[in-house]
Amino acid sequence: MGDGGLQFSLPEMGSATEAGVPVILILWNNRGYGEIEKAMVSNKVEPIGVRIFTPDFSKLAAVYEWDYVQASNLDAHRRRSIRRR
Repeated sequence: MGDGGLQFSLPEMGSATEAGVPVILILWNNRGYGEIEKAMVSNKVEPIGVRIFTPDFSKLAAVYEWDYVQASNLDAHRRRSIRRR
């Protein structure tokens, strides 16, 4: 999910924690509403309101007692995934 969409879904993180539901969340942090911005630009609309405040998601993960791993690129994520198996 994107970073903008996740900010609409924070209560679900709390619900999953309370229910003990194991969730794997992959977050694409492009620091805004990237798809909306791309659509606005392609339609020659000035992109306003799409570069939003982005919190420190590692701290949000800690608040909800979730493990957090950050990969700088897809290859780093693949290497981490292989090691964890």
